[in-house]
Amino acid sequence: MRQNALRYLLLPLAICFHVLCVAQEDVAQADTSQTVFVTNRLIGGFTIGLPQSDYKANLDDLFGGIRLAYLKELSYEPWVFAGVELSYWQLSSRTDLTEEEIDGEFVENSYTATTFIVPLQAVLRLYPLSEHRVNPFLEGRFGPKFIGTFTNYRVPDRSVDRSHLGFGYSGALGVSINIVDTYTIEVRGSYDFSTATSYWVDDETLPAVFADPFANFERFNSTMPSVLIDISASMSF
Repeated sequence: MRQNALRYLLLPLAICFHVLCVAQEDVAQADTSQTVFVTNRLIGGFTIGLPQSDYKANLDDLFGGIRLAYLKELSYEPWVFAGVELSYWQLSSRTDLTEEEIDGEFVENSYTATTFIVPLQAVLRLYPLSEHRVNPFLEGRFGPKFIGTFTNYRVPDRSVDRSHLGFGYSGALGVSINIVDTYTIEVRGSYDFSTATSYWVDDETLPAVFADPFANFERFNSTMPSVLIDISASMSF
């Protein structure tokens, strides 16, 4: 019994060893300029968003954010990557100060409100041309979006929040520019769309209402189409 078990363990190892040896011989015999290595990419950068349609009318401002993505090469011919991307977009931020009389003393109270979106998306990227120093690409993304508005008081120390969950999808065109070795710069333009979702927009033209922080906001429900421009740095490993 032990000999049979040992045989079943050694047989797969022997097969794997044989396959590795054959693969190594093929690589050694191939032209080194044609050798292909499967790579991973870590991408980080900045985003500028331009709201469109009803979303533009409601938000009436640009927004900015950051992104972090991990991509793994699936194949070289065609040259395809897949992975995941996490972003943070800040739609608005507001801080107001007031003084309140407490037990005969004037106490300064601060009120801060931030509205933001956190998309978590699956990514599929295709480079239609063979690898060069400058490489254009096509990209698709889809996944959930967390939309939140957080308010915070310094005195008293408390916070109030509203949040919603939506679903978004994007199509993009971009270019990767190899700088040195495994480092590249990426420029990407996307059209981002989402299902209809509720979100809160701070009306900065009105004085802050400290008793009810969400009296400072107007609630909208619409899709959130945006043109996104990303500038990022990428490292392959």
